[in-house]
Amino acid sequence: MTTGGSLSGKLFVALTHLIPPLAPALWRWWYNTLARKDAAGELLFMNYGYADDTTPLTLAPADEPYRYPLQLYRQVVAGLDLTGRDVLEVGSGRGGGAAWLARTGQPRRYLGVDLSDAAIVWCRQRHALHNLEFRTGRADALPVDDESFDVVVNVESSHGYPDMAGFLAEVRRVLRTGGHFAFCDLRTPSAMNHLHARWRERGFEPVRQADITAQVLQALDRVAEARTLRIQNRVPERWRRTIEDFAGVRGSALYAMLDDGRLVYHCAVLRKL
Repeated sequence: MTTGGSLSGKLFVALTHLIPPLAPALWRWWYNTLARKDAAGELLFMNYGYADDTTPLTLAPADEPYRYPLQLYRQVVAGLDLTGRDVLEVGSGRGGGAAWLARTGQPRRYLGVDLSDAAIVWCRQRHALHNLEFRTGRADALPVDDESFDVVVNVESSHGYPDMAGFLAEVRRVLRTGGHFAFCDLRTPSAMNHLHARWRERGFEPVRQADITAQVLQALDRVAEARTLRIQNRVPERWRRTIEDFAGVRGSALYAMLDDGRLVYHCAVLRKL
C-alpha cells in the first residue's frame, strides 16, 4: 500500500524512495505501529480487496466480513492447485490470507514471512493451524532453503521493497523448477511495464496476467463507508488523513490515482523456467 496526500504520508514515501537502505526500517516501524493500534485484533487483512460479481466467493460465516480481501487472494492463486504443496507467502502481514489459504487450499505446508516482528508474534498467537507457520524475514533475504517451495504468494506488498530485483532473485532461488509465483500489486503504468520486462529477464514465464484496477476500485467503493467510519472512531485526528490515504478510502490520493490511471493494479501468475 502507499501513503499519499497528507504531509506525513508524503514524507514517509519520499524517505523510502530517496534513501532505499532506510525503507525496511521505515516499513517495519509503520506496520508495527498499525499492529499496536489494533488492540482488538480486528485487522486481519491490509489489502484493498477485489470485487467479483460474476463468480462470488462462497465463504463461511466467520469469513464473510473479509469477503473482498479474500476474493483478492482467490484471484491471485486462481488456477493453481495448492493441495499437498509447499507454499510461501512473502509479506504475510496480519496472516488472514495465509490462514484462509492454509485452511481451504490444503497445502502440505504454508509459511508466512513478514518484516514486522510484531505481526509475526501476533499471527503465531491468532492463527493456530497444523500446516501454517510464520517467520520474520526480509523479501530480499528470505529465511528459507533453496528450491524448497512449489508456490510463492505475494499480495500487495512489493511496492514497499527497496530491492525488487533482489526479491525476484530470491523468489527464483526458493522455488522448485516449474514452481509458480502468484503476485498482485500496484504501480505507475511505466513501473508496471518495467516490472513485466523484469519477470522475463529473471527467468519467469507468464502463465496469466491481468489488469484488475477496476475490480480493486469496486471493492474500495463497497467498503468505503465502513472503513471511513472506523478510521474516524479509532484514529486520532492528526493521523486520520495519513491512514485514509493508506487505506485507499474514497477521496484519498491513492483512490484518485487508481481512478484516473496514474496507478494501475495488476495480478499475475508466473512459472519458474
